[in-house]
Amino acid sequence: AYVLYPPVLKSGDQVPRWAETELQAMGPLCSREKRMLGLMVGALVLWIFGGDYIDAAMVGYSVVALMLLLRIICWDDIVSNKAAWNVFFWLASLITLATGLNNTGFISWFGKLLAGSLSGYSPTMVMVALIVVFYLLRYFFASATAYTSALAPMMIAAALAMPEIPLPVFCLMVGAAIGLGSILTPYATGPSPIYYGSGYLPTADYWRLGAIFGLIFLVLLVITGLLWMPVVLL
Repeated sequence: AYVLYPPVLKSGDQVPRWAETELQAMGPLCSREKRMLGLMVGALVLWIFGGDYIDAAMVGYSVVALMLLLRIICWDDIVSNKAAWNVFFWLASLITLATGLNNTGFISWFGKLLAGSLSGYSPTMVMVALIVVFYLLRYFFASATAYTSALAPMMIAAALAMPEIPLPVFCLMVGAAIGLGSILTPYATGPSPIYYGSGYLPTADYWRLGAIFGLIFLVLLVITGLLWMPVVLL
């Protein structure tokens, strides 16, 4: 990464000095920021320890409502956040679609169909082909959760239809592919648009570096999946 895209700031002491200057310019926490900090801590506590008593989504909705009541944000702030609404509707739609496909038996049927089309090849080749396809399809999804919900069950169903494929190894490779594929596009995960929106990386550089490192990670994933993961699972 340092060779392909060297950083502008090569000395580590410049960032702390900049951060200290910015913090001094911001001054002490105002009352709104203190209220926001309290809500954030409360939400984290409920998400971590309150799972048996309150749904995680309800915690989020409650915090947003309290932010409005306490005048931390206004309604226009919520309405104008197009990126959040886009993720909200697409994520809900894709998760609902994936759940419906699973309940109707489509995922199991499609997995068997996919496995049937790959019959005749060695289990290793089939496993690599499924992982490569699964990895590259990340380009078409704007959420890791939606991507996982829609495609991971299909790939696992295809592997289940071929008993020769070592399922624990395949599942580990699928899980690793979900994480590694997050670098491919500026919209692959929730934090990606934030990094991209900072303006530090031009669009062309983001896509180019995503493709380069995505290919490197894919090759390493296949190598470790075939050689190292079976040893770990012994």
